[in-house]
Amino acid sequence: MAVLYQPFFNLHSDRLQGFEALSRKLPRHTPLNQASPTADWDGLERLSEETAQVDQFVLDQALQELAGFQGSDRRDLLMSVNLSWDWVRHGGVVADVQDALRRHGVRADRLLLDVSVDTLRISLLDGGHPVQLLAALRAAGTAICVDRFTHRDLDLLPHLQQVPIDVLKMHPGEISEDTVVRDQVRFADLVATVQDRGLPVVAAGIETQEDLRRAYELGCEWGQGFLLGVPDRDIARASSRI
Repeated sequence: MAVLYQPFFNLHSDRLQGFEALSRKLPRHTPLNQASPTADWDGLERLSEETAQVDQFVLDQALQELAGFQGSDRRDLLMSVNLSWDWVRHGGVVADVQDALRRHGVRADRLLLDVSVDTLRISLLDGGHPVQLLAALRAAGTAICVDRFTHRDLDLLPHLQQVPIDVLKMHPGEISEDTVVRDQVRFADLVATVQDRGLPVVAAGIETQEDLRRAYELGCEWGQGFLLGVPDRDIARASSRI
């Protein structure tokens, strides 16, 4: 397993906003120290078993990289890290996150924890402890992002008071040309509805100039995708917009 970093950008200022840390399988029979930072990564599967241990490893590696920007003009960049259901239901998640931040000397407000729509739904259905853990993470200063949001998830918006959410990241399929050609109004309404709640919108899956134009036109705050930057094991190289 290796950790790659994909940049995301503020579409209002056209400046680098931060990175998403991604866990990926190495190509078979390729030693870690011989793997090219960029070659052969497109299309590799996300690790299928998102365990608390995998997420903790990625968090540790990502914060170590982010700490390298402390004292520079990039000290305010964000790091986005996955928070799987396996980790949410793990009773020590709040202590794990706080300990990692402390060890690496990174401010809590520089960490963006990505919670998938499915994880959020399970947490809300379960109620009680998982929701309290998410609320505790938010209260400790970390930001919470709901990932892979679609028009089918608008029913979640009224429930977000239970778990304060800072950002909504759209499912990559929502901005793709095929999807929007079929229903341009639907996507525009989705972005507007989310923004009316005061939540910034991340347009994920920007792969063409048309995708980028659409994200700008709709006023999406942040953008991420292969057009803007491919995942790279070298965070310095990942910081350069294509």
